[in-house]
Amino acid sequence: MKNILILAVVAADIFKENPSLDLYFETSDGEAFYKLQDAKNHAKGLKDTMVKPVERAEQKEAAPAKQKFEEVVAQIEAATTLEDLEAFKADTRKGVIAALDKKTAELTKPAE
Repeated sequence: MKNILILAVVAADIFKENPSLDLYFETSDGEAFYKLQDAKNHAKGLKDTMVKPVERAEQKEAAPAKQKFEEVVAQIEAATTLEDLEAFKADTRKGVIAALDKKTAELTKPAE
């Protein structure tokens, strides 16, 4: 079976060039492999036989992309219930927090 060798480049570049790749294996000389066995076979000929798994960073973070500020504020202003605001509570931008506070005050204000 043919060894699949990825040129030694920065992990981010490997993942960028291989969008479906979530993990690769790196040997002590900086070579990268798709398969663990291929990396181990290569490492046998090295002084340091260490093989290190490298995971895609996005998997660990798993943070959704932030919406544009204006879009978030518009959605907050359009909210009609407190439940509608729940999706925005994790956003730490000051303007979003201010919009949430304002809308929460409006929605909890007793009817006159």
